[in-house]
Amino acid sequence: MVEKIYDFLFFIFSGLCHQISERSFCSIGGYQFFVCSRDTGTYIGFLLSFTIIFLLSKLLYKDKNYINNLISNHIKIIIFLFLFYLFLFGIDGITSYSKLRETTNYIRYFTGLFMASHLGLIFKYFELSINKALYEQYDNLFNNRNSSKSDFIKFILLFNFLVFIFYLTSLYIFLPYLIYLLPISIFFYFYKIIKLITDLIYFQVSDLNNKYLKLLPYIVFTSLTFLLIFFLFSVGYFKESSIVELYQKFIKK
Repeated sequence: MVEKIYDFLFFIFSGLCHQISERSFCSIGGYQFFVCSRDTGTYIGFLLSFTIIFLLSKLLYKDKNYINNLISNHIKIIIFLFLFYLFLFGIDGITSYSKLRETTNYIRYFTGLFMASHLGLIFKYFELSINKALYEQYDNLFNNRNSSKSDFIKFILLFNFLVFIFYLTSLYIFLPYLIYLLPISIFFYFYKIIKLITDLIYFQVSDLNNKYLKLLPYIVFTSLTFLLIFFLFSVGYFKESSIVELYQKFIKK
């Protein structure tokens, strides 16, 4: 049963990644991860970002709006940090693929994890902005507490420290078990993207009284989900058109 589930997940995720074995982690049982180490860091880092925000809001700050304020008021710095990690992400990929230098799965995982964790903060900002625009009761939600730059620096340092701690512990303690977290992270990643698109469409039609137009966001959410599933199954089925085959035909020659 476990092997059938693994084969199914490996099959549908073949449309997301080249799935080259030497560039992927393996679990305790020797099962290759569903995506490469760089993509593993990307998907898990995105989920990790929202998890850290949730835990800090509940356990440390004990104010669900505190982090919302920090993110909303200092989004420019967050974008700068994201672009910095995106630069490292790109440089590692470009220089390794062009044979200028050798990289490792640990480096790939690191760049993906830190880039995506800061992407998660940007997604959080978009969600907050849409909610503020859609609902009148949220007009004062994100500015009801002043947040200085020093408060934000403490938060972003703590955020990066926790991401780094996760990176170390996941590599040296529970790396083989990440294969169980990976499918959840991938589904969460695409759920957030589709949900954001749906919310943006709802924002455009929220003032209209036409009941059929207000169904449009739900139709879009369902359609995009179906198209994503169709794409994953199509690439998995037509193996000769998959990224793995293209890589083997053109890159490895």
